[in-house]
Amino acid sequence: MKKGVLILLCLPIFCFGQFTDNFSDGDFANNPSWMGDIGRFEVDTNFSLHLNDSVASVSSLVTQSQAISNATWEFSIRLDFSPSTSNYAKVYIASDMIDLSGPLNGVYVKIGGQSGSIDDISLYTQTGINSNEIIDGIDGLVTNDPDIRVKVTRDAIGNWELFLDTNGVLFTQGTAFDNSITSSDYFGVYCKYTVTRSDKFWFDDFSVSGGAIGQPKTYVPDDAFENYLETNGMGDGVALNDSIFTSAIDTVSQLLPAWNSIADLTGIEDFTSLTYLNCAGNLLTTLDVSNNTSLIALYCYDNQLTNLDVSIHTQLTDLFCDNNQLSSLDVSNNSLLIDFQCGDNLLSSLDIRNGNNQNFYAISMNNNPVLTCINVDNDIWSSNNWTVAMGAIDSQHYFSTNCLPSAIQEHTTNKELLKITDLLGRETKQTNQPLFYIYDDGTVEKRIVIE
Repeated sequence: MKKGVLILLCLPIFCFGQFTDNFSDGDFANNPSWMGDIGRFEVDTNFSLHLNDSVASVSSLVTQSQAISNATWEFSIRLDFSPSTSNYAKVYIASDMIDLSGPLNGVYVKIGGQSGSIDDISLYTQTGINSNEIIDGIDGLVTNDPDIRVKVTRDAIGNWELFLDTNGVLFTQGTAFDNSITSSDYFGVYCKYTVTRSDKFWFDDFSVSGGAIGQPKTYVPDDAFENYLETNGMGDGVALNDSIFTSAIDTVSQLLPAWNSIADLTGIEDFTSLTYLNCAGNLLTTLDVSNNTSLIALYCYDNQLTNLDVSIHTQLTDLFCDNNQLSSLDVSNNSLLIDFQCGDNLLSSLDIRNGNNQNFYAISMNNNPVLTCINVDNDIWSSNNWTVAMGAIDSQHYFSTNCLPSAIQEHTTNKELLKITDLLGRETKQTNQPLFYIYDDGTVEKRIVIE
């Protein structure tokens, strides 16, 4: 099947998770090393793995492989006979045992093995001595002297698909979801045959890629967040077990769990490739994005956040954190920031000195009744361009390049009360709500009077 000129170009590649072997080296003992009934197999003159027995029996070979997650298995097989219940092949794409004829836990493709003219390829799981067909291929496609290529895929959460190529084109035989087998140690071939078929099996062009499921997991304690991730293909296939596969999320660049009643985003730290996060409209009181260093856009408005640190996010261009309970916010390290919304908070300190103020195309800091002085790059420019009329600031806000520390402090003597306002800055005397007492010395006192 391979020409001699290609031998140096098609050397086997092997590691525990993946391997390729087209037997162009004329050897199945090394690179990778196959184990089992090695005396009954050979690499023939066409550089294919060939069963070369002379009596009726069952024979198998295996090589190490842990691929089972985000995995692909491909191989070619030729049977120089019409399969039957006495003569057929299995290719174990996953097994925990070297001996494929005994009890084991694994997954295999069965080629033939039916009575009559309905032989197909099908995908089975095996637990102990019990097999369960999870994908039933199209009847009759491997009835006569099959010479075929097969492909199987499994994603990170247990979605399987089986493909068959009989004429140069792979076409699907079906799909299934199954998580009964979640680990592998070996990949192998299995032949059952009578004496007349004892040298009529050929295998070639093995290609296996993927990883082990026994890989790191990420802790996700919030059921609503975990459910969102599972529903969107970023879980481990098991509902409400407080964990997901880290490999399912560490390459995700965009995450949009907005408006899902999420109270805790623990697990977000392993989204290390995240550039866009929209977690608006949830029940978050804390948000730690310190591991998400590639963030470009963060939308966390309409939550209950009391603190937000974006100091390390030097690529951040968009930050919407309005309608929270933030008391201070510093975006001076975010030199690329140009779209900024922090209104409807409890800010008493705000620093926007990022060296890029004049390139902002949208900004809103209004409805922050405690806030007075705002640190900016240029106070004159900001005063002319960010105004009450445009809804950027409140009437008590003003700009400086060096604001003094917050004026909120405990009530002291020798000062006169000027007015009492609610959270929206409106003068009021209505009790049973947060109130701000504003004095003539610039101090502000927050009170809740219950009547």
